[in-house]
Amino acid sequence: MAKKQSLRSRNARRAVEPELQQDVPAKESNDSTDVRVAKELASVAARYNTTNTQSKAIKKQSSKKKNKTKLKQAMQAEAREERLETKIQKALKHREKIKARKVAE
Repeated sequence: MAKKQSLRSRNARRAVEPELQQDVPAKESNDSTDVRVAKELASVAARYNTTNTQSKAIKKQSSKKKNKTKLKQAMQAEAREERLETKIQKALKHREKIKARKVAE
């Protein structure tokens, strides 16, 4: 069962949700436990708007974001490899030039 709300948090929620101002504790005590639990679940669902379509959309967005980051990382790695290859090629050309100078002397 849900924890009992503190007065402070209940007042903060009432400031945001005016329909909760009609909430009377004496009336709640007359309701059965099942009804109170159902009301609490409904209020939580209303607060967070959790529906299947939204969760699917969120999953789709997150998968798109992951794919985008993977692609970005792959492109960065490829660019890094290309830079390394050009450095190696330049170093080899430089060595060959030095060897050619030594042989010419």
